[in-house]
Amino acid sequence: MANTTKHSSSMATVYNPNYIEVLTHKISLRFSDDTGYVYPDRIVTRSQKEAEAVIASIKAHELDTELLKVRLRRYPYERHLVDVDVKNLF
Repeated sequence: MANTTKHSSSMATVYNPNYIEVLTHKISLRFSDDTGYVYPDRIVTRSQKEAEAVIASIKAHELDTELLKVRLRRYPYERHLVDVDVKNLF
């Protein structure tokens, strides 16, 4: 079983002591049908400090582009942050 470290409202998962994975959702707005396509992803970091910096940049929407939004994964599903507006894109 993997060791997990709770970090604020997200999970930073440690599978290998040499790196930390920040679990994310990417929301694609390229072919939006008013819902956006969401898929799981992860950002691999080498230290807790780097993971915290990545988490802060995700929360500040610094990794977002016009057609792709990045959000932290949150569980259970009811805790997902719904802040990407896909209804007024087209």
